[in-house]
Amino acid sequence: MAETASKTQLESLLNERESMEWHGGWMNKPFRVDGFVCATNGHFVVGIEDADTEVPLCPAGLSAETIKAYLTMPLSGEAFDVEHLKEWSRRENPACNICHGTLKQKCDECDGAGKTECVCDCGETSHFIACETCAETGKVDCLCHYAVPVNFFGKVINALLIHRAVKLFYGDYQIGGDPDKGKPIVFGGKGWRAAVMPMREIAKETYEPKSCAGAAAGGESRA
Repeated sequence: MAETASKTQLESLLNERESMEWHGGWMNKPFRVDGFVCATNGHFVVGIEDADTEVPLCPAGLSAETIKAYLTMPLSGEAFDVEHLKEWSRRENPACNICHGTLKQKCDECDGAGKTECVCDCGETSHFIACETCAETGKVDCLCHYAVPVNFFGKVINALLIHRAVKLFYGDYQIGGDPDKGKPIVFGGKGWRAAVMPMREIAKETYEPKSCAGAAAGGESRA
């Protein structure tokens, strides 16, 4: 894959509103942090390095300094196979039988139509208005909160976040971060960085990544 391919594909995903729906609505709209164009859902943040994209600055309520600090944490220098990570995440993360992995479910208020029958005193005959519960999308957040605590490089992270995050990963990747158990694990590839926050739960299994050097660092996940 060309060096610019990951940047181009990630930029395309983050720069279009449709991309947020493609992720099941789980990430916010893109914003700019010094040196990166980012998107986050609060537990995971992805950034494109120096992306030439017109997006607003980091919104109120988010710390641009913290996000940049996470995305610029040093990496190990050892390259791992992202396809192995993607295959493992698909195998180890069965989808919720309600939302099927999208983290969205049908809005009960409008029955998925996005509109409800008007009951106001507007004087008009029967008509429909935008559903306030789902903002006319017909979907609301699923309450499954599905999580699989996994030991990943000495920290416990939610495998569901990895399952969703790896859709944004391209090419070989490296691992980095701070030894502090409260700090995120950082993934980095050509033109992109991502950080996943750890969990406090006890891990049920361990993921051992496949090294691109030929010898796998374990190569398989184990219970």
